[in-house]
Amino acid sequence: MPILRVTGRTDVFDGGAWQAAFVLGWVSLVLGVVMATWPDKPPRVSEALFALALFLLAAWEVVFAARARIGRAMRTLTYLIAVFVTLLGFSCMRSSEWPTLLAVWIAMAFVAHGIVQAMVGAWSENLPDSSYLEVSGLLTLAAGLGILVWQTKTIVALSVLVGFCVILLGAGQIHIAARFDRAAAVRGGAGVRGLLPPGHRA
Repeated sequence: MPILRVTGRTDVFDGGAWQAAFVLGWVSLVLGVVMATWPDKPPRVSEALFALALFLLAAWEVVFAARARIGRAMRTLTYLIAVFVTLLGFSCMRSSEWPTLLAVWIAMAFVAHGIVQAMVGAWSENLPDSSYLEVSGLLTLAAGLGILVWQTKTIVALSVLVGFCVILLGAGQIHIAARFDRAAAVRGGAGVRGLLPPGHRA
């Protein structure tokens, strides 16, 4: 069954990279649900899930840097943040005995990702409706600061808090991956016909 996407669009991603970004968003969303609804898991499992959340965030940044319609400077900065977030993910795998330290690593990853995403949204002219990306980045930045300020004392509380943040982050990633320029689609004459597979068009 063909995936229905409007013709005449201006995608956030070149080529088929939106599909990888779409999958990453869904995996992040599911992971967030697991983290939020299974708070009493063993500490080692918790730290592994925290690390996985950051690895998924880094993977998203790599896909975004490689195939999004952004300039060279923003592309390089996004790659650097992906490396930074990956290192923070490895740090989470050794910090299950210190919830406050775990919160710091996770908060730093969210803050760094949010700042770069907001910058990309503000300075990239070739992205459709880049203001959404800017707002999403600012919300991610706020989530990171919230995790840092909250100062959770237990892994259970941190797991629930981060889980909800990852759910929202994954939902935002899904939306960005499927984003297209509706105005360009209208100018290109894409209507219902643009949504139909070739064999079903009149």
